[in-house]
Amino acid sequence: MHTKIKWPLTKLIEVEWDDAAVKGKWCGMATYEECEPCRCRTVGYLLKADQRRVVIIQNQSRDGDVSDSMTIPRGCVRKMRKLK
Repeated sequence: MHTKIKWPLTKLIEVEWDDAAVKGKWCGMATYEECEPCRCRTVGYLLKADQRRVVIIQNQSRDGDVSDSMTIPRGCVRKMRKLK
């Protein structure tokens, strides 16, 4: 008989956020003036969300341990949505 696992984190989310963009070569200033932030999407289990940050976790064990977190500054977050 299988025992049902009670996972510590259950809210699976997708976060759309802006990351810094870097160019590292010699060119005219106009090239750098056109540079835009990079739009990213990350999926994981929500650990914490407050006014300063959103923390998501990629992996979790049934023992309650987690690994591979990402902390995204709240000001960079464009959208958050709960996944099924």
